[in-house]
Amino acid sequence: MSIFSKFDRHSRFAVALVGIAISLLAVNIGCGGGGGGGSSSGTTSGTTSGTTSGTTSGTTSGTTSGTTSGSLGDGFLAQNKIYFQEGPNDAGNLEVRNIAADSTGEALLGEVDAAQFLAVGYDPSVANRYYYGYAATSGGSVGLYRNSSISTTGAATIVTPRYSSIDAIMVSPDGAYVYYLAAPTSGSPDNLYRVSASGGTPLQIDQADAFALSVDGTKIAYNKVDSSSIRQIYTRAASGSGSATKLTSFLSDADYPQFSKDGTKIVFSYTPDPETDFSYELAWVATTGGTIHRITTVPGESKVGASFNSDASKLSFVVYPITSSNVSGLYTCDIDGSNYTLVKAGNMYPTSYWTSTTGRSVGSVGVPMLNFRKFAPRR
Repeated sequence: MSIFSKFDRHSRFAVALVGIAISLLAVNIGCGGGGGGGSSSGTTSGTTSGTTSGTTSGTTSGTTSGTTSGSLGDGFLAQNKIYFQEGPNDAGNLEVRNIAADSTGEALLGEVDAAQFLAVGYDPSVANRYYYGYAATSGGSVGLYRNSSISTTGAATIVTPRYSSIDAIMVSPDGAYVYYLAAPTSGSPDNLYRVSASGGTPLQIDQADAFALSVDGTKIAYNKVDSSSIRQIYTRAASGSGSATKLTSFLSDADYPQFSKDGTKIVFSYTPDPETDFSYELAWVATTGGTIHRITTVPGESKVGASFNSDASKLSFVVYPITSSNVSGLYTCDIDGSNYTLVKAGNMYPTSYWTSTTGRSVGSVGVPMLNFRKFAPRR
């Protein structure tokens, strides 16, 4: 039996983040070369450029109408930047930003109304194509929609409203399929689904609380509760076929898996010693399974939302302090845990993504931006 329920673990993190809002958002960012849109902020700023091409295809099964929330750029990301989420700001919105590992060039890409749009994901194959979860009324059923902006006006219905929440979205590299986490009813665990980008009947792949697509879009890494009621890391075919392969067998939950750019490693958070230390440390395991390699050993804080850099020699991650002497924010370290560095202090959401250094970022898939939103009362 796990020492924490999912709610307990995330509540502990939320308490450490003074000023974090109750109702949060899951955002995915598609991965590619070229420039991110939006305005920039910070002491150092600049612009990136690039071109995108493609056409929008697929049928629509319905439309919605309403107000526009905003934009997060065209969906193609700058090279060798760390993307993270911060907020809420004074307007109550979630901010999506990027920054270099040396703390320079911080830029604000855009904002999303976290109360209306429950999860947002870029299509990495085409510029300006978004998928999002949305409920027309507070507490109402949530559906999955597609649009050219984060807006309900003129949106196509991909999955009609049927869920209590949608908590993370990713799109396959070719834009053909949408993967998402959704809770069928209030209080129920999330399931991992796959649906055609043009709509249709969703395929339930498995129960999951967090997931990531491999860089080539052929595999999924996710966590789910095992026979001992502990969340472990699993992989399986992205098509949903076949059986899952269990990669971990811990005494406490493992969470936040993410693939390396070459698809050979999976980084995740876990509690090495749940009897004496409740904090999350980072570890990695080969995609095929085997030895668990512990990365961090810094007491008094939890590390979550880790992402490998281009060659998997370093990682970015978010720290939540458990003791007052530790500082919350975005960090990096080497794969052996050395060169532990604060990139930016602040109230971050539990996710990061470090883009590739070469052209269109290797593995141009959306990246799950995980959240606490589903563990709090719906506004």
